[in-house]
Amino acid sequence: MHLLQTQPGLISQGDDPIDLVQKPGEILVLSAADTDLSVLSAGLAKIPEDGFPTCRLGSWLQLKHPFSVDMYLERMAPAARVIVVRLLGGKAYWAYGVERLQALTAASNLKTYFLPGDDKDDPEVFDLNENPLGARALWSYLAQGGVDNACQFWRALAGHEALPAKPVLEVGEFCAKAGRDPVGLIFYRAHFLAGNTAPIESLCRGLERRGQGFLALYVSSLKDRVAAALVQEKLQGVCAIITTTGFSVSKPGSDFFIEAFEGMNVPVIQGIHATCSLDQWQESARGLGARDVAMNVALPEVDGRILGAPISFKSEGEYRPRTDSYVSSYQTYEPGVDICLSRAAPTGGGYPALILANYPNRDGRLANGVGLDTPESAAQILKALGVYTFRDGQSLMDHLKQVTTNAKRGQGLRLSLADYERLLESLPKALQAQIQARWGLPAEDPFFMEGEFYLPLLDLDRALIMIQPARGYNLDPEATYHDPALVPPHGYVATYLAMQDRGVSDLIHVGKHGNLEWLPGKAVGLSQECWPQALLSGARNHYPFIINDPGEGTQAKRRLGATIISHLTPPLTRAEIYGDLAT
Repeated sequence: MHLLQTQPGLISQGDDPIDLVQKPGEILVLSAADTDLSVLSAGLAKIPEDGFPTCRLGSWLQLKHPFSVDMYLERMAPAARVIVVRLLGGKAYWAYGVERLQALTAASNLKTYFLPGDDKDDPEVFDLNENPLGARALWSYLAQGGVDNACQFWRALAGHEALPAKPVLEVGEFCAKAGRDPVGLIFYRAHFLAGNTAPIESLCRGLERRGQGFLALYVSSLKDRVAAALVQEKLQGVCAIITTTGFSVSKPGSDFFIEAFEGMNVPVIQGIHATCSLDQWQESARGLGARDVAMNVALPEVDGRILGAPISFKSEGEYRPRTDSYVSSYQTYEPGVDICLSRAAPTGGGYPALILANYPNRDGRLANGVGLDTPESAAQILKALGVYTFRDGQSLMDHLKQVTTNAKRGQGLRLSLADYERLLESLPKALQAQIQARWGLPAEDPFFMEGEFYLPLLDLDRALIMIQPARGYNLDPEATYHDPALVPPHGYVATYLAMQDRGVSDLIHVGKHGNLEWLPGKAVGLSQECWPQALLSGARNHYPFIINDPGEGTQAKRRLGATIISHLTPPLTRAEIYGDLAT
């Protein structure tokens, strides 16, 4: 036998009474969906205010308590000519409000329209209207969606001449501009219909400033076979794709499914419309929430997408004077836009840097790797890039042993104190304070001598080879290599800033993962005040990494936007015996 906890019922079903203070208007539209309020506000903005009835927007979710409904209608109904309510879920979700409006309509000249809350026909909702045909005509504008249809919706409510609702394609062009190295932009049709296009417009402006062309498409879903085929057709010839669609579209083994990006052979960068607010993200050590990580990070990884950054955050409400309401929308985050654009920049002509591990921090561990002949691989990569030719891996190591390492000062690049301080000023003030608090002044760094930093960088004229700097000094290297709380020392920061100053566009980690992705900062969806993002700047990351260690690669993908190029484990051979044992 089970005993159930009981409590007295409340007429509000737990919703507290709210006085939704709003000035009366002649046309009032209530909806439960933020997208409705956003697109209706954008549609109204296209109509001159002079001579047009006063309009108000509101959310009936704030009017769930009967007392709230009564207060609101008592204030608003006397001045209203028309009230429209979109009932998401049907009458049952706002039963008291529907009954009160029906009573007011019967006792006055007020016109009331009840419309379904989505694009699915709902006869039960239409039967609530005195004029079901008129309600259907109004609903058609919102069911088709888009700013233009929202504009005609307002005109119809005001009794002005209005065009019929115009269908919106499942896949359509939002904007385009011819230019070199064009980039394809993809976003959800739902954002187009709701008028939430400011982040996409910012991406377009950024590409235009860079002299690149672009084609922005809205799609209902990349899982739709027809939509996927159209995307492939329209984006032929682009050098990269930035998409803000979430989830995964891959269906390995399917004979009939067309994967939208299959065979295009271009990088696909994942931009993120974060569902949290900017303030929530800034205050969170985790960064993006579980929902965003699942939809916009983990699942797109299945498609091989490269993580970009959040390009927008959900605003908690922007005041719109014309409707005397607060409308939630997507607030563009320009630093995130810049990160996505940097990762979509054209390849070729860049300045690469190969990063070789040095862990633990001894010269005997230079260029150590996991299942890879790192020196020979690095020599072959430089040759393939056409930037430098070593005879073989041993020749590369002979050069590398002459430069500064984590164990000694040597030859190679140096950075003056004046230049370091200039570059350090480019970092956020919070990071400058952290490094000074943890490691003191730059001149106290072990690799600073006679006014200069000795950097573990081998200059090859058109490329650099970097020995991965140590995470700190006089510390246990095994305990600190992956320490997410340890601020990097001045020598470490100087090395990465010097590479930024040299215009390095691509970092290639050979043989073993680096430690930039373990520096302090958010877990995913990094900000400019996270150490990995601050030192990475706009450079792209590439990881030739052993295929049987996906955990380490995931950290680089999610914190650096790295591209993982898996290599197989080495073939097994006989170890035999050596040295004195062989005699």
